[in-house]
Amino acid sequence: MSFTLFINFSHGGKPAARTSAEDDAKLTSLLKPIKGLTRAHVYTPSKAHDPFLDDGAPPRLVLQLFFEKLPDLEASVSRTGPLQALATDFPSLADAPMTYEAMVARIFPTPEPKIRAEPWCSYLVAYEGPAEDPNLWLEHYIAHHPPIMRTMPGIRELEIYTAIDWIGFLPAKKVRHLQRNKTHSPPDCSPPPAPKCGRTTRVSPSSPAALRTFRCRLARSAPDAPNQRIFARALLPTPARVTIRH
Repeated sequence: MSFTLFINFSHGGKPAARTSAEDDAKLTSLLKPIKGLTRAHVYTPSKAHDPFLDDGAPPRLVLQLFFEKLPDLEASVSRTGPLQALATDFPSLADAPMTYEAMVARIFPTPEPKIRAEPWCSYLVAYEGPAEDPNLWLEHYIAHHPPIMRTMPGIRELEIYTAIDWIGFLPAKKVRHLQRNKTHSPPDCSPPPAPKCGRTTRVSPSSPAALRTFRCRLARSAPDAPNQRIFARALLPTPARVTIRH
């Protein structure tokens, strides 16, 4: 089992702002020695046209940190943990509101798992919820949607993250989503064509047995779907700038 920590810095009303080269270097130095960190992705903004949804400007920065042990993750965001420095030592992030969330990672195989180029394009999606029955929602989604998503041409990684109880004390908003998804695809950030998976439907948030998703082709109103009202939000299509593996 693997645990992942998402740290999201919104654009703070300045969608063109980016992190500085100095802060980029400091960030790598901060992450590498963290105890128990097995993998880290640093995501920066990019743009891709999606015909189904304009979700606005992407965040300025998203960090995704992987740990094999939950206590190691919690130690990194404890009152004296190393990630406290994110709130004080990075001037180009000082005006970017920060949120963070720990989740369990569910990793699914893809036909071509090898990343052929860096940076690559990643889609990070947050399902805000709530679900009328989270257990039924996750059962249906995890059973049916990875087989659809893995047919997307060029997909390299497919991961689904689900909520857990955890401890953290960063000076930022601690959030809890029903679910998050991540896919990696070719580096041009072009949305892949829709898989042949049946009818897809754009629905209003109040419609029963329906999903409002950042890409309708990745989720559909299915006859056997549990009766849920779920809201999905695309965080950003982004090239991963730095990958750290221990």
